[in-house]
Amino acid sequence: EDIATKLEEKGAVQTRIEEFFLEKGINLVDRTQAGKVNKRDLMLASAKDDLGELAAIGARLKADVIILGTAAAKPGNEIKVGGVKMYQYPTKLMVRAIRTDSAKLMVAKVFTATKTSTLRSGGESKALDKLAAEAAPKLLEAIVEAWRKQVNVTRSIELAISGMDYAAWKLFQAEVQKLRGTQAVRRREITNNLATISVEYDYSTENLADELIELKSMKLKVTEITASRMKLEVVKK
Repeated sequence: EDIATKLEEKGAVQTRIEEFFLEKGINLVDRTQAGKVNKRDLMLASAKDDLGELAAIGARLKADVIILGTAAAKPGNEIKVGGVKMYQYPTKLMVRAIRTDSAKLMVAKVFTATKTSTLRSGGESKALDKLAAEAAPKLLEAIVEAWRKQVNVTRSIELAISGMDYAAWKLFQAEVQKLRGTQAVRRREITNNLATISVEYDYSTENLADELIELKSMKLKVTEITASRMKLEVVKK
C-alpha cells in the first residue's frame, strides 16, 4: 500500500522511519506531493481528532494509509556509571495510522526510549535517533498486521442519489448487486426522487464511485464523496 507520513518534530524521527519503510519495500508518498497539503488543515483536523478529514487528506495524496505523530526528547536525570557522570535523555513518540478509504484508526501507539550520554546538553538528537530505530520496525509490524485484518472487512457505504425513482432504483439494485465486491444493496427510502441506499462493499468508497459512474443502466454523477458516504445525481439522457 502507499503511505503518507507526517511527524511533528524536526524531521529526524520521520526521516529514519521513512528510510526503514523504504528498505522494507513500502511505497511512500513523495515528499513533494505531501508538501502540497495545507498544513493548517492538517493541524486543525488533527487537533479536532477528525479521522474523516485526516483520511480525506491522505486520500488526496492517493495514499492508502496516513501516519501522523509527535516525537519529543528532553534532558532527564543525572546518573553515575562507574564513577562517571552521565545524563539521560528520555524520548516519546505518539503515532497513529489511519486508513484513507474507511477513515478507520488502524494503529495508535506510544513508543519510548532513553539514551544515556556524557553530554549535559545537546543529546536530544541521538536520543531521537535511537527512538526512531527502535520504533520503526514495531510500527511497521503493527500497521501490516492491522492492514491484514482489515483489508477484507466489508464496509457499509451510504449513498444519497437525487433524481432516482422506484423504477430507477430497481435497475440500480440489479446492476450494482453484480459488481465485484458488492455484498448487499439495500434501499433505505425514496422520498421526492431522493433515494437513500446502503451498499455493503469490500473495497473503498472511491472504488465504488468509479464503478457507479460506469453503470450501463443509467448515468450517474458523483457530487460529493467522503470515506463512507457519497452523494450522486441521475443525469438525464
